Amino acid sequence: EDLLGRDEIKISLDEIREYFNDTSDLQPMIKRLETMRDKLNLTIEKLKERTHKTNDTIKEITIEP
Repeated sequence: EDLLGRDEIKISLDEIREYFNDTSDLQPMIKRLETMRDKLNLTIEKLKERTHKTNDTIKEITIEP
């Protein structure tokens, strides 16, 4: 798992088919997305804390999708 938890973002073809056929239960997907959002928010807060604790140079990074 990486910093952003991208391993959890994967959606199966069955899930996509069920979504478009309007036969899926969206609650599990919503719960999974909320969990990912919470992890992302936590990661952002940790990064903000790091920028306030040090006077070091902040490095610019690019995160590839």
